[in-house]
Order: sequence, then C-alpha cells, then structure tokens
Amino acid sequence: MHLFIRSKNNLFSKSFLILISFLILYPIKLEAESNKRVTSNEKSLQDKINNKIAFQYVLGPGDKLLIGFRNLDEYSEVHTIGPTGEIYLPEIEELNIEGLSIKGLQKKLKKSYSNILYHPEFTIKVVSYRPVNAFVSGEVRYPGKYTISVNTDQSRDLELTDQRLNSRKGYEIEKNNINFPTLFDAIRASGGITENSDLTNIQVLRKRSNHLGGGYLKASLNILPEVIGGTGSESQNIKILDGDIIKIYKSKNSIAKQMRAAMQSNINPSKILVFLSGQTQQFGNKVMPNGSSLNQLISSSGGKKIFSGRIEFIRFKNNGLVDRRIFQYDPKEKEGDYMNPILIDGDIVHVQRSLIGYATEAISTITRPALGIFSLYTIVDK
Repeated sequence: MHLFIRSKNNLFSKSFLILISFLILYPIKLEAESNKRVTSNEKSLQDKINNKIAFQYVLGPGDKLLIGFRNLDEYSEVHTIGPTGEIYLPEIEELNIEGLSIKGLQKKLKKSYSNILYHPEFTIKVVSYRPVNAFVSGEVRYPGKYTISVNTDQSRDLELTDQRLNSRKGYEIEKNNINFPTLFDAIRASGGITENSDLTNIQVLRKRSNHLGGGYLKASLNILPEVIGGTGSESQNIKILDGDIIKIYKSKNSIAKQMRAAMQSNINPSKILVFLSGQTQQFGNKVMPNGSSLNQLISSSGGKKIFSGRIEFIRFKNNGLVDRRIFQYDPKEKEGDYMNPILIDGDIVHVQRSLIGYATEAISTITRPALGIFSLYTIVDK
C-alpha cells in the first residue's frame, strides 16, 4: 500500500514538473515564432520593394490606361487619369481611381459595372507612365524633390487602341520597354552623395496601393558594394516610383577610402563645376570630371604663377557650415588628403600671392603713375 502511494506521488510529481516546464517554455516558443513572423514580414516588404513593376504600381494623375471591355469593343479606349485622380467611363461617368493598383482597379470596375453588364471582364494596361517625383533627403548635395522622366516604348500600344477586341484573348499587347529611374538616378539628380553619406543605410518609403491597405512600405538598402565595384547576391539599386521618399543617413564611422571610390563612381554626376581664382594661368568657372582633386584642377589650369603663395580652399556644407582650409601647395600630395581634397560641385579654390608677389604688386602700383608721367614728359620734350 505504501509503495503504491509513493508511486502515485512520484507520478504526480513528474506530471507537475512537466506542466511547469511547459508553462515556462511555451512563451519562449511563442516569442520565437513571433520573431520568425516579423523576420518573414520584413523580407516580404523587401521583396515587394525590389519586385518588378506589375500589380504593385500605384496609379495616379498623368497615367494613361488602355481599358479593354471584353466583348464591348466600342467601350474600349485610352483614359488619362485627371489631376484629381478621376477617369470618365461609359455608363458610370466619373470614377476616382487614384491610389489603386491595376488589380485594385479591376476589382473596382467589376463592382461598378456589376449592375450594368453581365459578368463584366476587363483588360487593363498602362500605356504611358507619369513622371517620377521622388523626394531625396539627408546626405546628398542638394536635398529636395526631383522629377525624373520614365522612358517607355509605347508606340505599339497606342496602335492597338484602334483594333477590335478578340472575344477569347482580349488585347494581345506587346510588353513595353519600360525604363523606370533607379535609386542611383535619383541620387545623381540630387547632386550626388557627400563625403559623409552612409551608403550602407539608405531607407526608401513607398506608397502602398489602397486596396492593399494603403500606407507605406519601407526598405533599408546597402548600395556601397555596388558603388565601389563589389558584387552582391542581389542588386540594391532598385527602381524608383512616383512618390518614393529616399533618406540617406550620415555615416557614423570613417570610411574615407570607400567614400572616395563612391564619389568617383557614376552615382554622382559625371561633371562638376568649381571656381578657381588668384595666381593661376587660367581662372574662373571650371568644369571638371567628377572625382578630380584640387591638384588636378590647378594643373589643368596651367599651374600656379610665379610668386604665388598658399592655397585657400572653401566648401559650403549642407548644414550651413563652411569648410575653409589654407595650406601650402604640394603637387605630390596624395589624392583625398587634407591638402589635396577630392572636389565636389561648388568648391572654391583660391591661389594666394606670396609675400614677394605682394611686394612686387605694391612696387608696380606705386611706380606705375611715375613711369606714365615720365613717358609723357619724354614725348612732349621730343
């Protein structure tokens, strides 16, 4: 009898321990599953950002749509979305479609025509995309809103607007050769990166279609490997759509060598405009290849004049501060160092006079009137 009781107690104790262990470990499992779902969601957002432009394209004013009514070719035509997001359709008149994707528009058309047509079906194609307006902020030369055109070969699509619908296949439309601007294009339009840009931490916010809940998708991108010539598993130079917001953060670490390579890449404009003045053979506004150094600027302008002195370098930064340096000219100074910086658009380089140069100028200023009087006296005397 006692043995039975002990066995029963042991069984109860083991069951109790198993229950306690389950209650302790189950929340940990739930948390792990939750973290797994978050990681999956983040990857899903990244995939959507990097996906090809298809049903995720958000329609807006300026887009031209070919809307084909199956078995009603007289209703099929090209519609331009108006400034307030509306188009005008047969029977239902005005319909606001701004913020919808192609898939969302198909659903809205079916609902709108459900009481007018029997089993309405549509073929929708964007035949002309509106320009891309992207806002670039942070560590770029000229932050702001930029308009970039979308190159589209749409001649074939426009010809098809005069053709009749095929009752089985609908419109057989060729694929457009659509060249949406890329992240590099948007950065280049804003004047390029600065010496403080963190190319490993770029965020892109993109509008989400209304039928998918609206709001924004967000992706964090690292384009540094592509900029400096490295290879990656997947390109981070994504296509940019109208309404995208691009934020380039300031670098917390010193990556001078990488940034010099980045500033000489095609992510920045191919040419820069700088101003050279003072004791040089040529001066004024100078157009230089992107990535040129201060020494290359002076050398390409014929070099310094005799009796020239130190170099004054001035750069106006985005934060309102001024980087002003005065140093001795050294033609052997390494590119990118303090006394031979890589130039960016808007830099000013002034070659000062030496003390001998100032003395020579002073003597010339003082003696010039006397020499003029002496020459005049000589002419009169003769």
